[in-house]
Amino acid sequence: MDGWSDSNVLVVQPGSLHIRVGFVSDPAPHKLLHCIARRRKQGGGIYNELTAHQGQAWSARQQQAVEASYQALRHNRDEVAGQEKKVLQQNIKNNVTLTEQVLPEDIKDRHPEYLVGEEVLEEDISEYNLHFPIKGGELNLHSGIGGSLASVLEDLTRIWEHSISTVLGIKPANFSNYRVVLLIPALYSRSHVKHMMTVLLDGLAFQAALPLQEDVAATFGSGNAAACVVDIGHEKVSVSCVEDAISLSTSRLSLTYGGSLLTHLLHKLSQAQGFPYDADCSSLPDILLLNRIKEIVCSLDHEGVVSKEHPFSVSKIRSHDIERSASSPPGRRMSTFTFSLATHLEAVVAPLALFQLELLEYLGPHYTRTMLRDQGDPADPHSGLYLQDTSRRYIRTGDFQADDQDFDEVDQPGENQGPDAGTLPITVLDQAILRSISSIVSEDLRRRMLMNVLVVGGGAGLTGLRGYLQKKLNSQIVGGVEVLRDTREGGMDAVSWRGGAILAAMETSQELWILRDEWIKFGVKIIRERSLFSWS
Repeated sequence: MDGWSDSNVLVVQPGSLHIRVGFVSDPAPHKLLHCIARRRKQGGGIYNELTAHQGQAWSARQQQAVEASYQALRHNRDEVAGQEKKVLQQNIKNNVTLTEQVLPEDIKDRHPEYLVGEEVLEEDISEYNLHFPIKGGELNLHSGIGGSLASVLEDLTRIWEHSISTVLGIKPANFSNYRVVLLIPALYSRSHVKHMMTVLLDGLAFQAALPLQEDVAATFGSGNAAACVVDIGHEKVSVSCVEDAISLSTSRLSLTYGGSLLTHLLHKLSQAQGFPYDADCSSLPDILLLNRIKEIVCSLDHEGVVSKEHPFSVSKIRSHDIERSASSPPGRRMSTFTFSLATHLEAVVAPLALFQLELLEYLGPHYTRTMLRDQGDPADPHSGLYLQDTSRRYIRTGDFQADDQDFDEVDQPGENQGPDAGTLPITVLDQAILRSISSIVSEDLRRRMLMNVLVVGGGAGLTGLRGYLQKKLNSQIVGGVEVLRDTREGGMDAVSWRGGAILAAMETSQELWILRDEWIKFGVKIIRERSLFSWS
């Protein structure tokens, strides 16, 4: 590696809720919250990204879908299970305990300009605005406070600098001695990739960077040369087919729902069953608690679901404005709520939303996104837009001959035209997989993909998902489908990160690195020459 060792190369995988970072020599990545809280200016507006994820009241169609799911599950189960549930709920009714600990006053300023990652959980952020710079695999640009491109990139810079320096022990002044593999979504935005590369190479001054699609990295991480990769994240599900380290562009789909939807659905269903704790969905500690509950109790193994009681606790920091009494001195307090939760069929109905259109709309409209054609970039003189334009010009002036089919293809308006560019109606998980695979022309390759469906990401650890998904697909495909089981260490949410580490250590990948000086001199057009994927 021209003098480089594993200790000089990092892998960074930014996500909607977490960022995963680590050296390529690490067995697994460090997982940190991918957020920043900025102190609100006096008289300034209030912004909390979590408030945009509030569930709504059931629509008539959603209520019918929920009731039908409960009825179907109860039909195949013994009535004793229902009685068992009632007993458990009676036992834990109002069973919530609160303990508080007064925290010592810190000498340092406890009201810094911003808090990053886990620091957000260690302070009272009532005077801060909470931002998550990535949403659904893209930069979280919006019209609210902190939603401009400059603000989001500044947030990314601060979060990445803090995460890398804190958990890996690298001082920002020494970043120039390290290289970074940047994992990007299978269905990426070219301009967003450009900006993230600029953050790494210009803003943080790393020595070199290598962008790599997450689906391609997943095949390296799982040891499969070809696979239909299903990546279930917090805010999105991406589906794409990969063959020999090439992500097939026509197969890439991004579904604008993910594990966050299941979290809110489970909370909604549990409230109807007597959820004992008053969770605030605009509070980050409570959202992390609900995520943890989902990961523990949710299952698609219908036969294995039994009524069970689970203990949980959540801690929050409260500050000076809390009510004072003689027994409760003023100051910061750590309030810990402990409770027991009995779960039953709602733990199955919530994850069924991945396969029910009605429930997918619980947090609002969702879409299926496809890969957009290259919109062009002023810094890239040979972008796809430029090539299309020059191709039309040459054809019309007779500089070279082309058949009508080529002309029609170039002259057609792209799928990126109009306000709904690249969006299709939302589809359930199994249908998205079949749609992705059906886009492949080769019948042999389609069959190979059907026998190598690889589910990765944070949502891949859902109990019973592999078996349920395989059953759904097998009922629709003659000859059967195989959903792969990954048994390697590190968890399903680290498969892509692990693949990035494997690629970085390969001798053949050394020509893919983009040096900082090259990026500053040539800009985004160098990605076209160096990247493992097609930039057009």
